[in-house]
Amino acid sequence: MASLLQQSAVSVLRSRPTQASHSKDSKISSSPAATSPFVDVLQTAPRLLQLLSTKALSALASSSRQLRSLIHQHITSITIIEHNGYGTEYQVTELEILVQTRWPQLQKLNLKYRARLEPGAVAQLARAQWSTLVSLDLSRNSLGEAAMSQLVAGNWPVLKEINLSHNKLDAAAVAWLIKGDWPLESLELSDIKLDVEAAEELIKGDWQNLKRLKLQWNKIGVDVISVLIKACWPALQSLDLAHNWLSAGAIAVLTQGNWSQLTTLVLSNNDLDEAAIRFLSEGQWPQLTSLYLNNCTLEGFELEWLPRAYWPLLSMLSLLGNCLDAVGAMHLVSGNWPLLTELDLMDNALDEMAVRCLADNNWPLLKTLDLTVNEELDISMLALMHPQQQAITHIDPSSHNYVPYMF
Repeated sequence: MASLLQQSAVSVLRSRPTQASHSKDSKISSSPAATSPFVDVLQTAPRLLQLLSTKALSALASSSRQLRSLIHQHITSITIIEHNGYGTEYQVTELEILVQTRWPQLQKLNLKYRARLEPGAVAQLARAQWSTLVSLDLSRNSLGEAAMSQLVAGNWPVLKEINLSHNKLDAAAVAWLIKGDWPLESLELSDIKLDVEAAEELIKGDWQNLKRLKLQWNKIGVDVISVLIKACWPALQSLDLAHNWLSAGAIAVLTQGNWSQLTTLVLSNNDLDEAAIRFLSEGQWPQLTSLYLNNCTLEGFELEWLPRAYWPLLSMLSLLGNCLDAVGAMHLVSGNWPLLTELDLMDNALDEMAVRCLADNNWPLLKTLDLTVNEELDISMLALMHPQQQAITHIDPSSHNYVPYMF
């Protein structure tokens, strides 16, 4: 019987029109699909579910609401639940089943991507007694002030990660968010149209353990940055401000923040210039290890000030998708970054002269130098590099799958 159930569940998995992700951990993943043909059997004998593999459970959970409810009611060893899909609407009654199940090992709950939580559903969610819940993703659900006022009632003592990106979180909603009694270490608030008023509420969050803050796609400029630098988040290590409206003035203000513990700074997809780089180089971030400046319209001469920065621990520098030439390469090699292990210069305007400049580097620990998708370069130019660095330098586009960075 177990073998028959396994085969039937796998056949459901193969016939689904949409993809669901799987893990070696106990996990349920859901998206719209056809109804399972043996739902009556499982309703009659739900203990049969315990004979199924994680892959089979994923297939069943993805096939119909009835089967998903059965799994919620009778499987208690789940550590990850993912119900994300296009237009999937979560009914209040279904959330009741979800929250009434006491999964003693549940660590991650993902209800993102237009799950469209109905009114009252968030209140149901907040009643769940999941003492082991570590990560909660409610992005893309059109949540607002009312939902936040309900969510903060959630009693999740070890909740460390929450993603509320792509929701309607104005100042009133953020004012509720900061009341949540959770030991947050990671907070994602991308594309919530963060304005000055909302930022003023956000910095009131008493998140002493906050290590990672992601604020992409918020049209952030100097006014919002001026507010954010007042925050007291002593553990903050990663700040992601990609896809915003950062100018030289905003960068100048950013460097005034008391965030000396920063290790990762993402400023990609902002229209930066020489003045912005000059201010950036003045940032007092002695712990900085990773800097992303992808797609910032930077030209070679605008990097003049970057090597003057004091970032002794810098190991990753990404300048993908700019307009860097030999002048830019000349500036880069003057940087005193003894721990640099990865330099990404993909999709720039580098030529043979640039490669000659880069060959004269002082980065003994360099493990990856990406020069792919530079039209003036070809594989023969590897000979210009030091023999010990030829193996770590990537030039030929045909040997590299070009996947644009999302930072």
